[in-house]
This record gives sequence, C-alpha cells and structure tokens, in this order.
Amino acid sequence: MTDKVRISQSDRFAKNHGHIFRSSGTFYYRAGKDFRSTLTLWNHFKLKNGADAAILASVRDMAGKLVLREALGFDAGEVINYSPFAGEDFEGSVELEAFSARNLKIPFTAISALYEAPRSACLVHAYGRAYSTHEIEEGRTVPIGREMGWTLRDAPGVASFCVFHNGAQVQPAQGAKLYVRNHAGERRTADVALPALPPFATARLVAADHIAGLEEFLGGGEGTAALDFVVNGAFTRLMVGNETREEFQVTHSNFNYADHITEALPDSVGEAYMMIPDLGGRARRVVVYPEFSPGAYTMKDRGAATHFKPGDLVLKPVEAGTLTFSRQDGALPARIVTGLMINGNGARLPAEISLGVHHAKRPDKRLSWGPCAAPDRLQTSLVVTDFAPAKGVFPANGTMEVRAYSAINHAHLAATLGAADMPALSRGIPFSDIFPTLTQHLGGQTGYFTCYSEYGGLLCYTLVEGPAGSISLEHSF
Repeated sequence: MTDKVRISQSDRFAKNHGHIFRSSGTFYYRAGKDFRSTLTLWNHFKLKNGADAAILASVRDMAGKLVLREALGFDAGEVINYSPFAGEDFEGSVELEAFSARNLKIPFTAISALYEAPRSACLVHAYGRAYSTHEIEEGRTVPIGREMGWTLRDAPGVASFCVFHNGAQVQPAQGAKLYVRNHAGERRTADVALPALPPFATARLVAADHIAGLEEFLGGGEGTAALDFVVNGAFTRLMVGNETREEFQVTHSNFNYADHITEALPDSVGEAYMMIPDLGGRARRVVVYPEFSPGAYTMKDRGAATHFKPGDLVLKPVEAGTLTFSRQDGALPARIVTGLMINGNGARLPAEISLGVHHAKRPDKRLSWGPCAAPDRLQTSLVVTDFAPAKGVFPANGTMEVRAYSAINHAHLAATLGAADMPALSRGIPFSDIFPTLTQHLGGQTGYFTCYSEYGGLLCYTLVEGPAGSISLEHSF
C-alpha cells in the first residue's frame, strides 16, 4: 500500500479544521483487580474558549458493542475523572464526545488517560477519535493508516503491542503490513490478516504474534515498528507500548512521513530543535524514528554531529539542553518525529514520550494545561523548558502563572513563578511544592494545572513518579 496523504502542519497551527461543534477522543480502556484506567479532562471548553460543552461517554467492548453510555458534567468541579467498571474485569474503549452550540475549533478533545498497573503509572494524551460526518464529507480526514514511532522491547516477560480503533462503519477484512527494524538497521516485514472490524471495534496487535523470533531478532536491544492498515471513519493514530505482568508503558504513534507527505519549511528556516529537560538527572535517550521524509540529515548535540537518512534508527543518550536538526540536501521538512526515553529508578520498562522538532514557524503559545496530582494520589511534578533558539530565553523579568483545578470544587489555586525558577522547573518541581494545599484541593483525585505566560515559548510537561520506581512524562496541551 503506497497511497500518500498530505499532512499540513500549517493548517494545524492555524486551527483550520472547519466547523467544529463536536470534539472527541477515543482511548483503549482496561479495568481489573490490578489495573486501573482513568480518563481525565479539564473544562478547557469554557475556561479557555468560553464555550459550554455537554460531555457524552460511550463505553464499548473490544468488538465495538456499546455497554454503557452516560452524560458527564462539570457540576462538581472543573475536572472530570472517569473510571467506569473500576475493579471489574473489562477491556474495550471509552469515547468522550463534547458537543456545543459554539464552534469548539479543535476536533480532538484535550483528554488524558492515566493507566495504573501494580508497578507502574503511565500518562498519555488523546490519540484516537471517530470522525464527524461532515469531516468525512469535506475530506478533512486521514483515511489510510501509515503509522510509526512504535518502539519494540521484546525480551523474556516483555511484550510490545499496539492498539487502534475503527470508526462508525464496518471496516472490511484487510491485509495489514507490519515492518520492524532492530538496532542494527535490519528490517523484516509481515503480512497481518485482520478480520472485518465492526463499528467502533478496538484492535490490539502484539508484534511477536506476527514476527517469528522477534526477541532473537532484537538481540536484547530495542527496535522500532511501523504498521500500514485502514480503518473506516476514524483517525488512524495508534497507541503503542510495552508491558510486563506488572508494568504498562504506552505513548502514541505518529505519521510515517516516508509515505505520507508534510510540507517543506522555507529557506529562511534552516534548523529545527528539541529542547531536552533535565528531569532531575535521570538517564535520557533521544530517538529519531527511522521513517521520515527523504533526505540527508544531521542532529547536533553540544557540537557532536550524528548524520542520518531514512531507515536509520537514531538512539542516543542526551544531556539537558538543545538538539539541533538540519538537512544537507534540501529544505527541512516541517515534521521530524522524535521521542524521549527516560529510565525510572528500578522499573523494568523505561518511559517514552512521542515528541517532534520545533522550528521558528511554531506560533507563540501562552496557555498550556495538563494533569496533576497530590502525593496522596501520585507524585507529579511540573517540568518546563523555554524554546530559546526561536523565542529567546525566558526573560529575566518574565513570569508564569500556574493554577491547579479540581474535580471536587470550582476554585483554583494559583502561584507565580519566574526566571529564577527555570533551572528547578527543568528538573521538575512537585506540584505539592508549588501549591502547599494541593492535597485538600484535589481530594484524592487527579486535577489539572494551567501555565500562562506572555513569553509564548514555554514547553510544559507532567512528570509522574509511580510505584516501584516507574516514571512517565507527557507534554501539555
């Protein structure tokens, strides 16, 4: 399958999504005695855009059968935490839809999922959704899945998997194709016979079920995978990850830009960047996934250059600071998909966050938001870096207002931070240090932080420290 779709970053920056009166997100959902999933949503519809939204939750089993539908609201607080069937054995999906009489501007709702296993806690933002009818009619869809950014860590007791969701119409049986690479750059492919997917069905694919001898092929190292597939009426993003009997770590995939097309940046933009936070000195590695726009590229880290081309897996330890990306044989593409891997203290599985590069065409962003929690729930910290190469360093007189919102009240906590706090923010400041009364404010539930600054170049993250030394990092909305 070689169909190419143009993916426009400039349209996304301009919020050119048409008339959006329905915004949604779909997540893989699992519940059990030793596993908990929580979908968490801040009332950004009203608090950011002044729109009242009605929230509808639909819980479906893996085959897409509806098992529960209920309306949710922000009556008790400005955050919704949703965990149906908690403690029971269930596997399927949850779709949250927001409806409004006012244009919501963005068709994908800013939802996060928190997955808690006996020895890990992992945070990931919304990745899948079912398209609205008018989006399909207007052609504002990506109908063909060409997804990559899936890291394989198969070893005894470790399985790598992906999840995707069908839309509102039956997807006929298909032959998907799985591509895997090991750390040496060797490549294998497998044809995957997928049965017909009913409306809203969830598919879960384990890489080792389709690549014979995958552990031996990886040779104790890490590899990557890409998947070609089709769904009917849904965004083609994957949730990708690794799990053991007691740990569960996921992130989302991204477009395979060796097949899909992204625009080139103008000649005036010759470099792109990754800003690497300190994260308290934890071991960090950057990954540049092997599928990207044709070209010859260089990544520079403190003067050390790494040259790479499509098909090369770049996986290197990095220090806090700036990584610089350039192309030697033409214009730099708007998107190069990267990730950051972070080792916990004793956990078997590292955290991985799907990122990308930033460049001078990135618009200013003054308000960011994401989940937070108090220590009686989980240890979470605010991590912030500045986008100095394009926006300049955070000004010496600059300020940021950080707030904390709750699911049990409509008040918020507020604190002001400044340039003197930036080194500590790069390491991560516990939210409970920023807000001494956070435990009472959140009442044992997950909350949300916001961070506002006129500077416009802050990059914010939530750092989660889970049980048994596990760690998770997710960027803000």
